[in-house]
Amino acid sequence: GVPTTTDHILRRLAPGARAGDILMMHDGAPPNIRRDAAPTIAALEPLVRSLREKGLQPVRLDELLDKPGYQ
Repeated sequence: GVPTTTDHILRRLAPGARAGDILMMHDGAPPNIRRDAAPTIAALEPLVRSLREKGLQPVRLDELLDKPGYQ
């Protein structure tokens, strides 16, 4: 597969994000296959900052749906 980079994640998600969008962030790996989650983790802070600069307020999906999250 093609390795995911933090820059790729940010270029793909941040520019087109609009109010009401649900941004899915996962490693895309099938169960029981290890992948480096570091690029996704590194993208979180700059992505949230970018969204807030657009006037958007990110919320977790469990909060949005008013359902209990999982640990």
